[in-house]
Formats: sequence, C-alpha cells, structure tokens
Amino acid sequence: MSQRPKTCIAVFLIVAFACLAVFLTLHPSLTGGSAMMRFSMDEDLSDGWTTADGSPVDLSSLDDLPDFPEHSVTIRRQLPDAIEPGTELSFMTDNLMFHLYYGDEEVYAFTPDVTLFGTPYASSFHFAPLSPANAGMTIQFEIECAYADSSSSIRQIRACDTTVYVQRYVRENGFAFVASLLVMFVGLAVLFLYASIGHTEAVTLDLFSLGIVTILLGIWSEAQTLVVQLTTGQAGLARALEYLSLLFAPYPLVVFVGSLVESPHRKRCQQVALVATLITIGIVGVGTAVLGIDMHYLLTSIHVLMALAAALTVYQIVARARVVGHDDTQKVLAENRLVIVGFLVFITCGLIDFYRFIASNRGVSDPALFLRCGLLFFVIILAQRAFRLAVAYVTRANRADVIEMMAYTDTLTGIGNRSAWHNMCTAVSESLHDGGDALACAFDVNFLKRVNDTYGHAAGDAHIQRAADTINRSFGVEGSCFRTGGDEFCALIVGENLMERYEMCRGLLETSLAEQCAAAEGEEPLSLAVGCALVSETAERTLDAAQELADQRMYAHKRSMKAERTD
Repeated sequence: MSQRPKTCIAVFLIVAFACLAVFLTLHPSLTGGSAMMRFSMDEDLSDGWTTADGSPVDLSSLDDLPDFPEHSVTIRRQLPDAIEPGTELSFMTDNLMFHLYYGDEEVYAFTPDVTLFGTPYASSFHFAPLSPANAGMTIQFEIECAYADSSSSIRQIRACDTTVYVQRYVRENGFAFVASLLVMFVGLAVLFLYASIGHTEAVTLDLFSLGIVTILLGIWSEAQTLVVQLTTGQAGLARALEYLSLLFAPYPLVVFVGSLVESPHRKRCQQVALVATLITIGIVGVGTAVLGIDMHYLLTSIHVLMALAAALTVYQIVARARVVGHDDTQKVLAENRLVIVGFLVFITCGLIDFYRFIASNRGVSDPALFLRCGLLFFVIILAQRAFRLAVAYVTRANRADVIEMMAYTDTLTGIGNRSAWHNMCTAVSESLHDGGDALACAFDVNFLKRVNDTYGHAAGDAHIQRAADTINRSFGVEGSCFRTGGDEFCALIVGENLMERYEMCRGLLETSLAEQCAAAEGEEPLSLAVGCALVSETAERTLDAAQELADQRMYAHKRSMKAERTD
C-alpha cells in the first residue's frame, strides 16, 4: 500500500475515534437525562457553615480560619429539614483530611495512606450517605490541612443524587474535558502519521516527539478537569497520570523544538534535557518508592525540570536566530508565522493561569483553564504544519514512485525493462548464496524482420506487444518477465519445484501460441524460441552462467524452428 492511502486511513480512524469518544462523553448518562427528572432534591449546602463558637465560615477559603492550618478545626451547619431517599452528600475537597459526623455519629472519613504517588489530597470527590432520618441534624466536619503550603477548601457541596452531581460536573467542565481529548487525539494522529511516513530527510520535523509531547500535555490537561477521576473514582491514578505527564513531557518538547527551528545546538540541548529528566525520574522514584515521601513534596524537582526545558527551548530558538542572517531570519519567521503566533498564545495563556494561581489566596478550581485553550490552539497549529509537510512529502514520494516505475518499465510492452532485469538478477544472486536455486528463461521472437518488411514497423511493434503479453500471461504466473532487447525477453523463476513450474508455464505458452496461430488470418503467426537453464546445473552456480546457458539453448531452438520453416 502506498503512503497516501495509509496516511488517509490513519487520519480517518483517529477522527472517527475522536468523534466516538466525544459522543460517549456527551452521552445523556453523563450530561443529564432521566436521572435529572427522577430525583428532585438538589440542594446547595455551601452556605451557613460556622465554627464551634458560631463564627461564619467560607468553605472556599478555609485557610482564613483561626489556628488553621496549624491545628484541626471543626465546622458545622444544619442539614435540610427534609431529605429524600437515595440522596447523598456530594462534595469536593482540596488539600484536606477530615472526619464527617451527623450529630455525634461519624459517617465518613478521608485519611488515605501514602501510596506510590503520594496521597490523593489535592482534589478529591466524596459521596457520603444521607437518609430521611438525618433530616434537620447537625452536620460536622473535623478538618485538618494536608499540606501547609497549599490552599484548602470544600467545594460544590450538595445534597443530591450522585448521578445528578456527576452529570452537573461533567456539563460544567465538558468543554475543558473535550478540549483535552482533542489534544490527545491530535497527538495520536501525529503518531500515526509518523508511523506512515517515518523519519526522512524530506520531513525534518520530529513527528514522533511532537505526538508524544502532545499526548502527555493532553493527559495533564485532562487530569486537571477531574472528569475521569469523578467518573471512575480513581483519584490516585488521576494524580499519577498528572505527575507522570509533567515529568516526561519536557524532554520530547525540547527534541521537537530543536527539529522545528533546526537549532545548531540541537543534540547538546537534547542531551542536557535527557540527563535532567533521568535525574528527576531518579529523585522522584527514590523519594516515593524507597523513602515513601509524598509526591506533593517532590513537585519542586519536576518544576525545576520544566523550567530547564523552557530555558533550553528559548536557547535553541535564539541560537537558530543568531546563526542565520537577517534575510534568512525574516524567511524563517514568515514560514513559521502561525507557529510563532500559536506559541505566543500558549505562553500567554500559561502566564495568565500562573498569575491566577499565585494571585488568588483561595486557590483556583481549575489551574489549567486558559492554558488548556492555548494548548489546544498551539497543538492544532503544529499538527496542521506537520500534516502539511507530510502531505508534501507523500506527494513527492508518489512522484518518485512514478518516476521509478517509468525507469524500470518497458514503454512498448509494459513489462520490466533491462534495468529491472539487472536489479532482479542482483537481488536473486544474493539469495543464492544460501544454497537456493533459480531458473533463467530466454525468449526470442521468430521472423520479426519478415513482419517489419511485409507489414511495416507499426505491425512489428504490435507483434512484439503480443509476444510480451503471451510470455507474461504464461511465465508471469510463476515468475517475473522482462524485455531485454528489441525482440528478446527473459523470465526468472525462483523457489522450489522449478522444473515442474517451468513445464506448467511452457504448457500455457504453447496453448496460447497455438490459439493465436489458428486465429491468424493473413498475418504472420506469433512464434517464439525458448531456452531455459537452472543455476544448479552450471559449473559456476551463478545466475549469469544460467542466463548464458539459457541463451545458448534458446538460439539452438531458434535455429531448429527456422530449419523446419519451408515458406
């Protein structure tokens, strides 16, 4: 299959997969439907919370509580006076450990053990049971800060059915989730494109690193939406994917940027990024698996790695700009205008989210809100650039295939020419070193001069075409056929049972010649002299020797056929 169909098929499959995933994501079972009608109770319990001494509490800024986060604090409020069956207390927490009480009875607690990827304190969903018997009771949270260096909060606390809660959250964060999916699907499409065309001199853009970094950034962006965490309940897995994507993304990003700008220091920057990545992986691996340190406290090493990758990226761009002249710089800028715009948009969105996170003393519910949009915009531009280059390469490759086919095809008969015959002989000769065998066949058209003299050269060309078609329909069944001269043809059969296959082909040839002779009226009937020889029956055991022997036998056959001709 040529490159173009494979590329088209890959892109079609990725687009179909993306459409199916988006459809499933937006299915009524997640975005709303019958469950919204079946359960009527859906009450927001975010307000009305107080401390033990009656002071009001803002759940979105628990760090403002007295003695918090140094000490645990108890907050409380009254449950609704009426609670329907099937209702649950659904809410999110950020950087909190807690015990939940209805009255004096503990009904839920969140104090998970440290796992390989730390504890899932960052953002977690919780669903505590409620029953009509709990109506009007006092609900109490005994909260403790998980990380003193992070903001703590309780968000989206509601008394409703779990399905309704999930559907509302998915609807509110559906765009962010779908945008993250699209980023990952674009990365997969780029990887399929790389698999289709590979890495060639014609496509200097490193499609493999682009696909990998796009998928990793999409995974990180998706993890920030918490949709998969909510629908699967796997908070630890979601956190692991988030950290791992941040850990492994910097290196392919440096590799891709180096290929994009064709930096003169590309290899050196890649080596620095690789060493830094391996060191960071070692720090994180030893810290979590051996020392049992919470991953939260190792994020600084990942942030340092990301800062180094950003510095190497800028360094490669500057180094490239310094190497090329002013005119070349203008040309590069013109060719990469959209890429530069996309990169600036991506960086601007990242800075906006960074400012939101730093400036807010209450934290932000989605630290990748703007960055996700900038990432999607940038990735789409990069993918467009990659696909445009790939299409140009495929077009050139197809043209090269056509040129190559023309170079090895006989223009009159449509079968292989002398160059194709020599290439085939070279390939087969290499395989004969392992003890294989081959059968060389030689053909010559008899009485072609009589056809040219009697009917003209056009009739002679038609006679040669009939000869080529006859040979190809008989010996082409088991081997490959070539025109090596004006009226000279060759065929090559390789493998096993060579003489049996030869006799079958010879039978097909004789049958076809007899049919043509019977049908010829007022024309010179087609007549072919044939000779064959096995490589194994020559003293040299070479294909050249077999071809020479086949020619000798063919000419002997030709002399005998002429001697039998009386007219």
